[in-house]
Amino acid sequence: MAFIFVHFKREEYLNQNLNSMLKPAFVALICFFLIDAALAQKRDTTVYYLKADGRPTSIVDSADVIITFLSPDTSINKDLFIVQAYYPNGKIKYIANSETNKLKPIDSAIPYYFKPNLQGQYIAYFQNGHKKQIATFENGEQVGDEISYYPNGKFFCMKRCMKNNYLLKSCADSTGAVLSGDGKGKWIDFSDDSFMHYMAGDIKDGFREGKWLGVNSDLVKVFCNYVDNRITSSGYYDESGAEIYNHAEVAPEFPGGQPQLFAYLGGIILKAEQAQGYHVRGRVIVNFIVDELGKLNHIAVKGKFGSEISDELATRIQRSPKWKPGAMNGKPVKVNFTVDFTFNGTMIN
Repeated sequence: MAFIFVHFKREEYLNQNLNSMLKPAFVALICFFLIDAALAQKRDTTVYYLKADGRPTSIVDSADVIITFLSPDTSINKDLFIVQAYYPNGKIKYIANSETNKLKPIDSAIPYYFKPNLQGQYIAYFQNGHKKQIATFENGEQVGDEISYYPNGKFFCMKRCMKNNYLLKSCADSTGAVLSGDGKGKWIDFSDDSFMHYMAGDIKDGFREGKWLGVNSDLVKVFCNYVDNRITSSGYYDESGAEIYNHAEVAPEFPGGQPQLFAYLGGIILKAEQAQGYHVRGRVIVNFIVDELGKLNHIAVKGKFGSEISDELATRIQRSPKWKPGAMNGKPVKVNFTVDFTFNGTMIN
């Protein structure tokens, strides 16, 4: 969606939040290494308990995945540990190999989220026991072709892993009917194992093209427009079936631009400080739709840090002069717009 993020007293805010993030991360790391050290006493198996995002946990019942490393099978490959991951109910999630029985950070910039350093063939399974995916890894990164299946065991799709992207090759529906082949035809993407949330559209030369339609995790009908596999616009449909863009070619604009918008809204914060005798701290997010005529509607304020400020911001937005509407292909469109204010003891004049 069109978005404005405003920071007040930015350096102090970043330092404070970095410290607050690192404290729980440090505790999590301690728990992680304590678990690792304790389980290392077992001669043949190392076990890790992780949340879905890769954070280690010391509470077994809270783990989303349990990863075990078995000693190498010398009759097959003396250098590769056997990796077996399990769902919380004990059913197998995937089987793979690794050159080490240690986890590695998912991102070097965030050293407290982990994943196995996989090597070679990877086979994943649904909880019903049917095969979910076959892929190949090198040094922990996926390479080559990936084959996926539906929970009923039918072939779903084949795509090739490329740097930061996939080359789409062939796809079928859950009955086995072919949707595409050789990188052309129809394609469908599912966002989770429920197979309820999806995006579907055309592919050309292995890449997404044209308008894709689907349903998101909130069961809202959505759309996305691609040109040469690049998203040019996206949004959703309201109750009447009208398109609301989250991202348009031309974003809506307050008369005079962002500086005038901040000046228009900033007086509210100053008024609250003067009336209440303290520096405002907190965050408020104002969301609204700018229609084709530049009028604002569906105004919502979230993250209240003071009812007076939040209510007055909503009122002020509602009384806003007409905006310059967003546009697609030169035509005005409805655009979902957000202004995010973070205050940390001061304000910008």
